[in-house]
Amino acid sequence: TAHREHRELFRRSVDVAVTLGCPLLRVFTFLRKASPATNDDMIRIAEHLTSLLDLLPKGLRLGVENEASCLVGTGAESIALLSQLPDPRFGLIWDPCNVLYIPEYPGPATEGFERLAARIVHIHAKDAARTNTGAEARCMGDGDVGWARHFQALREAGYRGLVSLET
Repeated sequence: TAHREHRELFRRSVDVAVTLGCPLLRVFTFLRKASPATNDDMIRIAEHLTSLLDLLPKGLRLGVENEASCLVGTGAESIALLSQLPDPRFGLIWDPCNVLYIPEYPGPATEGFERLAARIVHIHAKDAARTNTGAEARCMGDGDVGWARHFQALREAGYRGLVSLET
């Protein structure tokens, strides 16, 4: 089944992460069918992700990235999922720009950050501007994320992790 195949891919990814000394493994949620994701979606995702913990060696964490094409794309959806994943081995890979690519979501890109800050384990930085048909990539600082304010909020929240620039 697809579930078994994905579990085997995950196991191999864990082996590579251990070999490379990588402390964080990025995972995504199921593909978005409609918005917003439902509570049943969050329970199903949490069950699948929790089932992977038995393959996770000590010292390795799972970072769930919020992604526009996946069920967990917005800050609210990230909050809902993380409430189902209390284990400290789960964290959030926060990409506020991805929120802008969800056409039916009109909220600010960084909405929910204050409630997520303590669970963020890595940040992806890029920028985009909303358009009539979705969003369009922009140079950092020229889009709708509001990176100057967001970097200040990150400092105030005490974030000390890495930020990777996505080009």
